[in-house]
Amino acid sequence: MEKVLSELNKHYPIKIKNKSDSTLMIILSWIMFFNRQFMTHYVTTVGSTIYMPSMAKDWPRNAILSILTHEFVHVHDGQKDKLFKLKYLFPQILAPLFLALLPFCWWLALVLFVICLLPWPAPWRKKYELRAYKMSLLGFKAYFEGSRPDEWIEKELQETAEFQNSQFVGAGYWFMWPWGVKPQLKQAINDIRTGDIFREDGVYAIGYDAIKNSK
Repeated sequence: MEKVLSELNKHYPIKIKNKSDSTLMIILSWIMFFNRQFMTHYVTTVGSTIYMPSMAKDWPRNAILSILTHEFVHVHDGQKDKLFKLKYLFPQILAPLFLALLPFCWWLALVLFVICLLPWPAPWRKKYELRAYKMSLLGFKAYFEGSRPDEWIEKELQETAEFQNSQFVGAGYWFMWPWGVKPQLKQAINDIRTGDIFREDGVYAIGYDAIKNSK
C-alpha cells in the first residue's frame, strides 16, 4: 500500500486514517444509520484523507490498490471542483437550510426538512461515484494484466460491474440512482478494453500507472 500511496502522493498529499479512530466517522455512522456496514466495509474520503475500516487489513492486495485509486478520483475531483462536497451531498444537503424556518413556522420547517432527507435521486453523487468506480474497474485490470488471461479479466470485470451497479441502487449511498448505471459501466469496460478511458480524464492514467508500478 505504501508504494501506491507514494505514486499517488506525487499528485495530491493523501493521508490514510483508521475509521474507528475518527470522531467524524463515528458521527457519520450515526447519521448514516441506513448503511449498517459504513464503519466495517466502506472506505470514506473527506478532502484528501482516506478513512479505512480496520478490517481492510484482511482485504486482498488487488482490492486495496483498486480502492485507493478509486478514492484518489474523489480527491482529484474535490481539488478540481470547489463545490464537490455540496454537489455530492445534494439534494439531502438542503435539509438543514429549512431549519432556519423553525422560529416562523415549525411544522413547515420540519416537513421540508424530512422531505429533503428522503432518498431522492442524487445526480452529482452518481456522477462522481461512477467516475470512481470506473477507476476501480481499471485498477483491477492494471493489477492482473499480464498475469491472468484476458478472458478471465473480462469475466471478472463484468461481475464486478454487477456489484458496482448494486451500490447505485441500494442503501449504501442512500439509493442515489434507482435506475442503475449498467449501460455506463458496460461502456466503461469497453473503454478500458480499447484504451479510450485514458482520453476521458488524465486521472485514469495516474491511477493505472500507480498500480502498475506498485505490483
